[in-house]
Amino acid sequence: IETLGDPEHSDKLQALVTESFKAFDSDNSGAVDATEFAEALRKYCPDVADPQRLFSMLDLDDDGALELAELVATIQAFLSARAIVTRWSPAENDMNRRMAPAKTIKAS
Repeated sequence: IETLGDPEHSDKLQALVTESFKAFDSDNSGAVDATEFAEALRKYCPDVADPQRLFSMLDLDDDGALELAELVATIQAFLSARAIVTRWSPAENDMNRRMAPAKTIKAS
């Protein structure tokens, strides 16, 4: 997972995502189905209100199974979007604070 050109953080994030995925993949099939996902969320993230909706958002190919590649692609897209927003709003570069809305530039 690319983290703004920082290989050390990229490797750590890749390892974290891989380990997290393995924790969700309770049957070690290499994919997480909706039931495994909901059970893992209840265990690790009990505040998630709608596990099925989140699963549907992450299941990019709509095959009913979440593969590691889909999770990585989603995280990579988030980080890329976050980098763009950060460039436009440098005061909001701390990942723990709310993202500032992108500035609108009016055409003359």
